[in-house]
Amino acid sequence: MELTIPGVATLRRDPDQRALGDAETADAALAASGDGRAFERLYRAHVARVHSLVRRMVGPDHADDIAQDVFVRAWTKLATFRGDAAFGTWLHRLAVNVILARRTTLSTERGRYNDSADVLDGVAGRPAAPEFSMDFDATADRPRLVNYLQGLAQQNAAFSAFNPDATFSGKQVIYYRQTKDVAATDWHVLVNGKIRVHVGCQYAAPPQEQRVRAACQQVVRTLMIGN
Repeated sequence: MELTIPGVATLRRDPDQRALGDAETADAALAASGDGRAFERLYRAHVARVHSLVRRMVGPDHADDIAQDVFVRAWTKLATFRGDAAFGTWLHRLAVNVILARRTTLSTERGRYNDSADVLDGVAGRPAAPEFSMDFDATADRPRLVNYLQGLAQQNAAFSAFNPDATFSGKQVIYYRQTKDVAATDWHVLVNGKIRVHVGCQYAAPPQEQRVRAACQQVVRTLMIGN
């Protein structure tokens, strides 16, 4: 099955995904009531497709940030999902709206600022996906992870305020800030064994900061990382 919107990249759903419709509808209802594990299942099932959609619509440079924005928005909008269509269809429409809004913002920013020298080019920064595996147990050897991330942060002026012992939404996180163009992103790194997740909270305009921060706090508070 294909969901097509004129002028927008097409998101294809695997035929097997249709069999999961009832389960995803149930998970969406549970997540709307605050079930973090249910939201995690939805996140894992759809993050790759959303990330691919973002890359096709705006390119790879902002894909991580915008994909995170999509899931933050999805969390805040779950109560509007009625199950009339598949969850993947609902999420795709929401993702397109978020991406188009960000694409407009990025186009405006590029018109005002010289973005010819991308500060992240050539730097071994964050991986392309917001969640990935490591070759060591970061829970048992946290200093190794801290040294690795701190080394990356020190290589580039876009990263600042690195704090290996921060607390956010009641959880211990590794915190750093990324500044690019006119937007600042607060990154909160959570780990479980060999898995780490970067949750980004981007503030493009001061009036949005309180709303975005509240949504990010909810995501971090309920996030359950598999291992």
